[in-house]
Amino acid sequence: MPFTPRGAAVATFLTHLDAVVQREVSAVDAGAGRWEIEAERIAAEVAGSLALLRTELQRHRTAFAE
Repeated sequence: MPFTPRGAAVATFLTHLDAVVQREVSAVDAGAGRWEIEAERIAAEVAGSLALLRTELQRHRTAFAE
């Protein structure tokens, strides 16, 4: 069953968030990163993804309102 445009936007966000978490957990497990040091960068990346999701949802809401 295909996603609605809004569902696709949410799925894209969740996929990106999952990739961020997996990448960062793998880096910490490998000793390549520290959450305390990287937290601001990670938060900025997640915030950027949320902003894209918000934009997509607003775009679809506007498209369906017309």
